[in-house]
Amino acid sequence: MYEIMAMVHLNLRISKLRCDNGHEYTSNKMIQECQRKGIRIEYTLYNKNDVAKRMNRTIIERARCTLLHSKLDKNFWSEAVLSAVYIIN
Repeated sequence: MYEIMAMVHLNLRISKLRCDNGHEYTSNKMIQECQRKGIRIEYTLYNKNDVAKRMNRTIIERARCTLLHSKLDKNFWSEAVLSAVYIIN
């Protein structure tokens, strides 16, 4: 779906796909499809991806705690996330 949108709306062709070594993009079918379309798959190291996942979890936990402590509605989720990122930075 994203590939079609990039080609139609942006007139761009996907040349590489960067992902971790998770099982989503390591199947033979996926590798063959990428090779057929000329898309190079690049796998990142686990530790780099783990740092990003931990940071995302930290942001979500802080936003959740902010909403629970302030007794605000879930409609303020985006503001709580932005506040958590601001405080971390």
